[in-house]
Amino acid sequence: MQLFVNRAPIRLYARILVIASGGYAGLFHGSLRTSAYGTLMGRYLEAGGVTTNLEFVFKHGYGKADLNALMPTEELPGAEVYDDQGVHVEWLERELFSGKGTYNHLEAFRHWRCNNNRKFYIDFTYQPLCRAIIALAKAVNGAQSSARDLNLLLDAVTELCRRGTVPEVRKMLLKWIDTERVIGFDQFNEFKPFQQTAEKRQVFRVNQIAYFSMGGIAHTEFNTNLPGVYVTGEAMHDFSANRIGGLPWGLYLIAGRKIADQCLGKIAARQVQPVRPFALLPGSARFDGDLLVEIQVRLQEHFEDLREIEKLERCLA
Repeated sequence: MQLFVNRAPIRLYARILVIASGGYAGLFHGSLRTSAYGTLMGRYLEAGGVTTNLEFVFKHGYGKADLNALMPTEELPGAEVYDDQGVHVEWLERELFSGKGTYNHLEAFRHWRCNNNRKFYIDFTYQPLCRAIIALAKAVNGAQSSARDLNLLLDAVTELCRRGTVPEVRKMLLKWIDTERVIGFDQFNEFKPFQQTAEKRQVFRVNQIAYFSMGGIAHTEFNTNLPGVYVTGEAMHDFSANRIGGLPWGLYLIAGRKIADQCLGKIAARQVQPVRPFALLPGSARFDGDLLVEIQVRLQEHFEDLREIEKLERCLA
């Protein structure tokens, strides 16, 4: 790898290289702006590396529109979802309460996309109450819960309620526990008026995020075709096949362990490749802002309507 410090070239030599550079993701309008521009991929190709599946589309339904960030789906249970006229997206609130944020983000993505004339918001005001109620519901349905445990969880719910409403709330909770043994989304909604007013509301504007990820380094069990060069993370060609919603941390851990084992094995067996310098041709990058805008507009027009062959071919073109 050739670097420049004060315009003087410095070359770094390594017998083992692990590429985990992410992927360029700027072709879609509204995509996250990241620091990954695909430059390491270019160096890898110059060195004779093999790539495949260079672009795939990743859709995420929960983007913080004003912060250029993804909203972790694990944080969504208990969130309210409503538009700029205060109309709630109840089906989505219900699913988020049930912990299905990771599995329904594609449906959420389509909802924002199909209603792009509206602004939608995620409101975390009632999350403390939601967490307390979910914990109580689990204890009610658990065989090992003692009377003391239930009382502590009842206290956790009532402590969030306004003064003067505690006896009423406790009575409602005990009634549900005794008669139905169910405390779900509908009960959660009935408790909201009793919660103390939060000093500071946590409200975020939410939108869909869609982007290409130009990973594509071909590998077999994280080995590339270049000796001593391994790959993991979004740089892999099959990264998209291993994720639904969140990041595939399990895959990362497995990759790290497998790569480490292979590297240590080669070092112990003295099979590490010798360092061989190779020339890197100097070049300059050119960014065409107008072309990027045109690409973004065309992708926006065709992306969600690809069930007809003609429209699909127009989008690909």
